[in-house]
Amino acid sequence: MKRFNTSIFSVMAEMKQKELAKGKTVFDLSVGTPNIPPAPHIIKALVESAQDTKNYVYALSDTDELQDAVSGWYRRRYGVELDP
Repeated sequence: MKRFNTSIFSVMAEMKQKELAKGKTVFDLSVGTPNIPPAPHIIKALVESAQDTKNYVYALSDTDELQDAVSGWYRRRYGVELDP
């Protein structure tokens, strides 16, 4: 039976412990659960966006920039041309 490779989380945990042992400050963002609260202006922007009713609609068409980016990705990835 083939052995499993070491997970990235265990590798990062080991690296974190080595740096902590050196007395360094480590910000652990590996699992996506930061223990540092966001800045007040970030919370304010989030609240304002959540309260803005225009953010609660179905997008029947997106911005030109997004459509161009998506069609460019399909062209590079699959060699197809899309007309957004």
